[in-house]
Amino acid sequence: STFAEDFDVTIALLQLGGRVEYDPFAGCDTDAPEDVFTLINQRYRWARGSMQVIWKYFRRMKVFGLGGHFRLFTWLMSSYIFDMGLYAFGVAAQIVVFVLALSGMPGALTMLLAFLMYQFVFRLVIGSIMVATHRERYKPLYAIPFLDLYGSFLLGGAFVISLVDEVFRLRMRW
Repeated sequence: STFAEDFDVTIALLQLGGRVEYDPFAGCDTDAPEDVFTLINQRYRWARGSMQVIWKYFRRMKVFGLGGHFRLFTWLMSSYIFDMGLYAFGVAAQIVVFVLALSGMPGALTMLLAFLMYQFVFRLVIGSIMVATHRERYKPLYAIPFLDLYGSFLLGGAFVISLVDEVFRLRMRW
Protein backbone atom coordinates (compact mmCIF):
# COMPACT_ATOMS: atom_id res chain seq x y z
CA SER A 1 0.00 0.00 0.00
CA THR A 2 1.08 3.58 -0.54
CA PHE A 3 0.03 7.07 0.45
CA ALA A 4 -0.64 7.83 -3.22
CA GLU A 5 -3.31 5.26 -4.02
CA ASP A 6 -4.74 7.28 -6.92
CA PHE A 7 -1.31 7.51 -8.56
CA ASP A 8 -0.71 3.82 -7.81
CA VAL A 9 -3.96 2.72 -9.46
CA THR A 10 -3.31 4.96 -12.48
CA ILE A 11 0.20 3.59 -13.06
CA ALA A 12 -0.98 -0.01 -12.59
CA LEU A 13 -3.82 0.58 -15.06
CA LEU A 14 -1.43 2.05 -17.63
CA GLN A 15 1.06 -0.75 -17.07
CA LEU A 16 -1.68 -3.30 -17.76
CA GLY A 17 -2.48 -1.59 -21.07
CA GLY A 18 -5.40 0.59 -19.96
CA ARG A 19 -6.01 4.21 -20.84
CA VAL A 20 -6.60 7.32 -18.81
CA GLU A 21 -8.51 10.12 -20.47
CA TYR A 22 -8.86 13.74 -19.55
CA ASP A 23 -12.34 15.03 -18.76
CA PRO A 24 -12.43 18.84 -18.75
CA PHE A 25 -15.76 18.84 -16.87
CA ALA A 26 -14.65 16.55 -14.05
CA GLY A 27 -14.57 18.14 -10.63
CA CYS A 28 -13.83 17.22 -7.07
CA ASP A 29 -14.04 18.68 -3.62
CA THR A 30 -11.03 18.73 -1.36
CA ASP A 31 -10.07 20.01 2.03
CA ALA A 32 -7.03 22.26 1.78
CA PRO A 33 -4.54 22.23 4.65
CA GLU A 34 -5.40 24.93 7.16
CA ASP A 35 -1.98 25.35 8.77
CA VAL A 36 1.69 24.91 7.90
CA PHE A 37 2.12 21.64 9.80
CA THR A 38 -0.80 20.04 7.96
CA LEU A 39 0.59 21.26 4.62
CA ILE A 40 4.04 19.81 5.33
CA ASN A 41 2.41 16.55 6.43
CA GLN A 42 0.40 16.45 3.18
CA ARG A 43 3.47 17.12 1.03
CA TYR A 44 5.42 14.48 2.94
CA ARG A 45 2.72 11.89 2.20
CA TRP A 46 2.52 12.91 -1.47
CA ALA A 47 6.28 12.76 -1.97
CA ARG A 48 6.71 9.48 -0.14
CA GLY A 49 3.64 7.94 -1.79
CA SER A 50 4.98 8.92 -5.24
CA MET A 51 8.32 7.31 -4.42
CA GLN A 52 6.54 4.13 -3.33
CA VAL A 53 4.49 4.00 -6.54
CA ILE A 54 7.62 4.41 -8.65
CA TRP A 55 9.37 1.60 -6.73
CA LYS A 56 6.30 -0.62 -7.27
CA TYR A 57 6.37 0.24 -10.98
CA PHE A 58 10.00 -0.83 -11.31
CA ARG A 59 9.35 -4.07 -9.38
CA ARG A 60 6.42 -4.88 -11.71
CA MET A 61 8.53 -3.92 -14.71
CA LYS A 62 11.00 -6.68 -13.77
CA VAL A 63 8.14 -9.19 -14.03
CA PHE A 64 6.26 -7.80 -17.04
CA GLY A 65 9.12 -6.14 -18.90
CA LEU A 66 9.14 -2.86 -20.78
CA GLY A 67 7.46 -4.15 -23.94
CA GLY A 68 4.62 -1.92 -25.04
CA HIS A 69 5.13 0.48 -22.14
CA PHE A 70 7.99 2.60 -23.40
CA ARG A 71 5.87 5.78 -23.35
CA LEU A 72 4.87 5.16 -19.72
CA PHE A 73 8.49 4.47 -18.78
CA THR A 74 9.68 7.62 -20.57
CA TRP A 75 6.97 9.73 -18.95
CA LEU A 76 7.79 8.45 -15.46
CA MET A 77 11.51 8.99 -15.99
CA SER A 78 11.10 12.53 -17.30
CA SER A 79 8.26 13.62 -15.01
CA TYR A 80 9.21 12.01 -11.73
CA ILE A 81 12.64 10.40 -11.58
CA PHE A 82 14.43 13.34 -13.24
CA ASP A 83 12.45 15.92 -11.24
CA MET A 84 12.97 14.12 -7.93
CA GLY A 85 16.69 13.75 -8.61
CA LEU A 86 17.02 17.36 -9.67
CA TYR A 87 15.03 18.54 -6.65
CA ALA A 88 17.11 16.40 -4.28
CA PHE A 89 20.27 17.84 -5.84
CA GLY A 90 18.95 21.40 -5.42
CA VAL A 91 18.09 20.84 -1.77
CA ALA A 92 21.50 19.25 -1.14
CA ALA A 93 23.23 22.16 -2.90
CA GLN A 94 21.37 24.66 -0.73
CA ILE A 95 22.32 22.79 2.42
CA VAL A 96 26.00 22.69 1.37
CA VAL A 97 26.03 26.41 0.53
CA PHE A 98 24.39 27.32 3.86
CA VAL A 99 26.79 25.11 5.84
CA LEU A 100 29.78 26.60 4.04
CA ALA A 101 28.50 30.13 4.67
CA LEU A 102 27.94 29.37 8.36
CA SER A 103 31.39 27.77 8.67
CA GLY A 104 33.07 31.04 7.70
CA MET A 105 34.79 29.59 4.64
CA PRO A 106 36.25 32.43 2.53
CA GLY A 107 33.93 33.34 -0.33
CA ALA A 108 31.08 31.14 0.92
CA LEU A 109 28.92 34.07 2.00
CA THR A 110 29.31 35.65 -1.44
CA MET A 111 28.41 32.31 -3.02
CA LEU A 112 25.33 32.06 -0.77
CA LEU A 113 24.18 35.57 -1.65
CA ALA A 114 24.76 34.92 -5.38
CA PHE A 115 22.82 31.68 -5.11
CA LEU A 116 19.89 33.37 -3.36
CA MET A 117 19.92 36.25 -5.85
CA TYR A 118 19.92 33.81 -8.76
CA GLN A 119 16.89 32.04 -7.28
CA PHE A 120 15.10 35.32 -6.71
CA VAL A 121 15.73 36.63 -10.24
CA PHE A 122 14.78 33.28 -11.80
CA ARG A 123 11.48 33.16 -9.91
CA LEU A 124 10.83 36.83 -10.64
CA VAL A 125 11.27 36.24 -14.39
CA ILE A 126 9.09 33.10 -14.38
CA GLY A 127 6.47 34.85 -12.22
CA SER A 128 6.45 37.88 -14.52
CA ILE A 129 5.93 35.65 -17.55
CA MET A 130 3.03 33.89 -15.83
CA VAL A 131 1.45 37.17 -14.71
CA ALA A 132 1.80 38.67 -18.19
CA THR A 133 0.48 35.51 -19.87
CA HIS A 134 -2.61 35.42 -17.67
CA ARG A 135 -3.04 39.21 -17.73
CA GLU A 136 -2.98 39.44 -13.96
CA ARG A 137 -1.67 42.17 -11.67
CA TYR A 138 2.05 42.26 -10.81
CA LYS A 139 1.52 43.01 -7.12
CA PRO A 140 1.69 39.32 -5.98
CA LEU A 141 5.30 39.19 -7.24
CA TYR A 142 6.29 40.86 -3.95
CA ALA A 143 5.73 37.48 -2.31
CA ILE A 144 8.53 35.77 -4.26
CA PRO A 145 11.14 35.87 -1.45
CA PHE A 146 8.61 34.23 0.86
CA LEU A 147 7.83 31.63 -1.80
CA ASP A 148 11.55 30.83 -1.95
CA LEU A 149 11.61 30.21 1.80
CA TYR A 150 8.38 28.22 1.58
CA GLY A 151 9.56 26.10 -1.35
CA SER A 152 13.12 25.62 -0.20
CA PHE A 153 12.74 24.98 3.48
CA LEU A 154 9.19 23.88 4.19
CA LEU A 155 8.42 21.79 1.11
CA GLY A 156 12.06 20.88 0.54
CA GLY A 157 12.24 19.69 4.12
CA ALA A 158 9.14 17.53 3.67
CA PHE A 159 10.68 16.02 0.52
CA VAL A 160 14.04 15.30 2.20
CA ILE A 161 12.37 13.72 5.24
CA SER A 162 10.14 11.56 3.02
CA LEU A 163 13.17 10.49 0.95
CA VAL A 164 15.17 9.54 4.06
CA ASP A 165 12.18 7.71 5.56
CA GLU A 166 11.61 5.79 2.32
CA VAL A 167 15.29 4.86 1.89
CA PHE A 168 15.43 3.54 5.46
CA ARG A 169 11.92 2.01 5.17
CA LEU A 170 10.67 3.76 8.27
CA ARG A 171 7.09 3.08 9.23
CA MET A 172 4.55 5.47 7.74
CA ARG A 173 1.80 6.97 9.85
CA TRP A 174 -0.98 9.43 9.24
